[in-house]
Amino acid sequence: MSESHKEKVAMAREVGKLLPETKEKVSFYKEIIEAEQELIEAYTKRQSSPFVFASTKAKEKAEIIKLRNAILQKQKVYESYLRRKTEYEKWLDEMALEVAEKFDEVMTEAKEIPYAVNPRLQDGIKKFESLMDVNTLQDKVEFYLFLKNEILNYKNFSKKRNAQVGV
Repeated sequence: MSESHKEKVAMAREVGKLLPETKEKVSFYKEIIEAEQELIEAYTKRQSSPFVFASTKAKEKAEIIKLRNAILQKQKVYESYLRRKTEYEKWLDEMALEVAEKFDEVMTEAKEIPYAVNPRLQDGIKKFESLMDVNTLQDKVEFYLFLKNEILNYKNFSKKRNAQVGV
């Protein structure tokens, strides 16, 4: 298996496992930061009110400081998740281009591998085709990489097998 293909398979696993969680974390941190900023704004407005006790103002000022610090910490985490999400989505977009260009060709080549040689592959193709209407881009990319892997294995295995039979 080529190193590039191994890297793509590893990245597909990582994206498949972590992208949904990463999207949730990005959304969560964005919302919590916005909510805390609104709270700071509300406390800040109350600081100039003559109807708020000085002790309440002092407590709220301390709360503003705590909230600003919390936002800074959450902003770092948010930016980290956002970078990861962007990286995963960029990789998916790049793979989508490759899949759009080569999927049919790879699928045709995979279908030519006999059922007796690789029943798992042929069953996988049938299952994928039966779910064609619900498969996501990520599903298609992962399946494309699976097909390429099975084709590489077939080519490598059949060469070794033919060499052993000829001996």
